[in-house]
Amino acid sequence: MKQYILPHDIMEKGQTGQDVYAFDYLVNTPSTKNQIALTQNVFSFLLEGSKELVHFDKKAKIEKQQFLLIKAGRCLMTENVSEDRNYRSLLFFFDNEILLNFIEKNKIQLKTSSQNSPFFVFDYDHYIRHFVESLIQVTRMPSAFKNQFLQTKTDELLLYLVHKNGTGFLSEFLHTPADASAHFTSVIENNLYNNLSVAELAFLCHASVSSFKRKFEKTYGQSPIKWFQEKRLEHASFLMEHKKLRPSDVYGEMGYESLSSFIQAYKKKFGTTPKQHFI
Repeated sequence: MKQYILPHDIMEKGQTGQDVYAFDYLVNTPSTKNQIALTQNVFSFLLEGSKELVHFDKKAKIEKQQFLLIKAGRCLMTENVSEDRNYRSLLFFFDNEILLNFIEKNKIQLKTSSQNSPFFVFDYDHYIRHFVESLIQVTRMPSAFKNQFLQTKTDELLLYLVHKNGTGFLSEFLHTPADASAHFTSVIENNLYNNLSVAELAFLCHASVSSFKRKFEKTYGQSPIKWFQEKRLEHASFLMEHKKLRPSDVYGEMGYESLSSFIQAYKKKFGTTPKQHFI
């Protein structure tokens, strides 16, 4: 697990501070739950491998024929390589100002949205495939021409997505909740079963581990480890009773490394083993 500030950490010297930027990203080793701080919005066009994304209130797995629009902010990214041992995505970064100028220039009327969506998943089609191919060519242009072309390509892509999907996704994408406490509880309760560490949860909450723990105990009255363990054991009990799953089916999903450690924790909470509990 590593931390990255994007696009800063992948920009060449002298390119920082641009309001739009594209980068053809290729690696041959997988990575798990990298901590990503996005300072700009980004389109991520998956070309090889697959991507898993965890944001503050939802997660998704993206396959080769899909692409993402991700809001600036913090997220966790896992990159899985293809059978050819490659992971490749074309990253297309842009500022909010670019988006707002596009809306104003095209006289788009947005409806007020109460829903905040940190990312959207779209499927490739014939037009998008050709767009990605042309964008790759733009990344290879001399710097003197590249930025102007990229601004034009941003408008082209946004206009196509609005034509195909309507303007609703823009309303949700631009909506920003003002309540920091609501953001904190949203991170916790929407990632209850995602097996995130305290450090990963703190990162998504824009907090240090120590301040995250203090706020967590103040909000929930328990330490994070204790609270998550109890909630996950309760959920495991529900799954075994109502979904008829076996302990061997649920222990990994609940964050336990072995069946024996899960049974031991279950017995400590409920006073009986799972097998005895449901006889």
